Amino acid sequence: MSTATERREGFTTVTPYITVENVEGFIAFAKEALGAIETGRTRHGSGGTHCELRIGDTVFMLADEYAAEGVFSPETLGGNSVSLMIYVQDSESVYARALAAGATAVRPIGIAHGARGGVLRDPFGHRWFVQTALEADDVPVEDVAGRRFGDIGYMTMEVADGERAARFYGQLFGWELHESPQPGSYHVASITPPSGIHHRPGDPEFRIFFRVDDIEATAARVRELGGEVLSTNVYESGGNAECVDDQGLRFDLFRPKPGY
Repeated sequence: MSTATERREGFTTVTPYITVENVEGFIAFAKEALGAIETGRTRHGSGGTHCELRIGDTVFMLADEYAAEGVFSPETLGGNSVSLMIYVQDSESVYARALAAGATAVRPIGIAHGARGGVLRDPFGHRWFVQTALEADDVPVEDVAGRRFGDIGYMTMEVADGERAARFYGQLFGWELHESPQPGSYHVASITPPSGIHHRPGDPEFRIFFRVDDIEATAARVRELGGEVLSTNVYESGGNAECVDDQGLRFDLFRPKPGY
């Protein structure tokens, strides 16, 4: 049996390793904007600098470009395919500090997917999500800015070919589409209310989700008024009840987790 440890002390199972054009400049930015602590520095085989930084409980590594192995920074490539997410106690202050240190705003501070945060690009081209997690179940709908009981909180397009619909509406409106775990389905976070495209055989239709504070209590009211509750569901982003009104019109009650 091997006696090797699974990983070095202080490192997570997966450790980010980024490439920068200006190592010294990046280290200075990370310390000033993100509270990074330098934990080690060496010279690597190409003569450049390898450095290890810690932010909170996470160590990440960085080095300058290494052309012999095709390793280049976002500045050289003109973009990047990997983003970094950092969880902090106060995303707004960290976001503002990063901007003051030379970062560029990509997406302003807002609430989404259970967290308050924004997206920025550091002075060296790397994309950062700066997030503060929200409590899971104790924020009423009315306490979420701009949302009220009975508002349309979500809408889905139920279509036989989700990829085709995503291509059509994405090109038509410039929507920001994120693939969902269900094949051929997408989440659209860039519109109000946030919406989805769902792959489902049969005739296309829209589904409307009305925001409520208490799904069970509102579902009971649906029954009292002569409607029908077909099912209730709980999932990562909240829960819903599939309902039919007293004339046969299909709709959903929707209780999102805070920030969704």
